[in-house]
Amino acid sequence: MNKYFIMSDTNVVNLSLRNGKSVLVTSKSNALNTQKAVVTITQGGRSSVHTFTGQGENADMAVDGGSEKSIFAMYPNPDTWDIKVELLNKPSGASDFSSSRAKIGAVEKTAEGKNVWEIVSEDSTDNDNNDTVLRIESDGTNS
Repeated sequence: MNKYFIMSDTNVVNLSLRNGKSVLVTSKSNALNTQKAVVTITQGGRSSVHTFTGQGENADMAVDGGSEKSIFAMYPNPDTWDIKVELLNKPSGASDFSSSRAKIGAVEKTAEGKNVWEIVSEDSTDNDNNDTVLRIESDGTNS
């Protein structure tokens, strides 16, 4: 059974979380094409934008061109978090990134009771839906 149930008509997925104090975002590449995930996190009127990039099978994607492999944001009071994810890819020899189709999975729970969403992309015709696998973990709930 395929746990990814929402296929986006575009390469953008929006997720709104309620009553969360923290968000952790990680991403892996499973593709020959270079993958890019642009993540915008808005909380309390403040926004931060981070870009994951990477290529290869089961390869951690770097954040903002550095050595970090995750984004962690925390605020002392539970609040609303709006997260926008834009998924892109760049085939070998291409000069620019192009859109990847996106899917989001059903929420799952960790052993610690956190909610986890996986957002995946497809950049070709093989329909493996795993070229980018971006995970969002939060104590917040999807509204």
